[in-house]
Amino acid sequence: MPAPSQPPQRLSLREDPNSPRQAKASVRWLRLLALLSIAVPLFIYFVFGVGRYLSAQDDIEARVNRSQRVAHEHTTKVIAASVALQAKALPLVNGKDTRDLRNMEGTLHEALRALTIDQPQIQSILILDAHGRTVASSRLLPFPVVDLSDGEYFRVHREGLRATHLSKPIVTRTSKERVMNLSIDFEDHQGQFGGVINVSLLASYFNNYFGDIVAGDPELTISLFGQGGEI
Repeated sequence: MPAPSQPPQRLSLREDPNSPRQAKASVRWLRLLALLSIAVPLFIYFVFGVGRYLSAQDDIEARVNRSQRVAHEHTTKVIAASVALQAKALPLVNGKDTRDLRNMEGTLHEALRALTIDQPQIQSILILDAHGRTVASSRLLPFPVVDLSDGEYFRVHREGLRATHLSKPIVTRTSKERVMNLSIDFEDHQGQFGGVINVSLLASYFNNYFGDIVAGDPELTISLFGQGGEI
């Protein structure tokens, strides 16, 4: 009898999972997955981190600009109010003889004191004659005659300045308070340089006001600088 025929063998196209080639491919995929499991979270963290950083920077810049704007506007208003006080004091002394001014010290004192009411930024208003000697003050009556001719707020006007001048901060000789002097000249009865009206602004007023602005943000500092760079 003829031998039974064998069924034809089928060729397998599937690679043996245990073959070296398949094992290497699996290792590569595992390494890629491991790398992605680290890289993807880091990338997401980086993106969110950059976003939060930029947002924080924008917030800081907005707070700084807002605080700076408030401080600048208030300082400008304080200076303007002080200049307005000078304008009100000017008619009291302009065109008068120094001897007449000394004789009316009591009247000048009361008028100057009335101008400083509800003006917490004002330390005092002081009248100096053409030689830099005190004539009247808003704080004391009588005010001792003191030679203040060496003060910047007097010298600039004696040398010819005919406009309002804001001096560098100084410490007063009497009360030892740190002030900035806002001064303007006036004329005597002959139309000559008659002296100076000096409005002293308390540095502590600005310190307290700026401190209130940044009270809720300890990392923020506000400073007031003069044209010469002095604080």
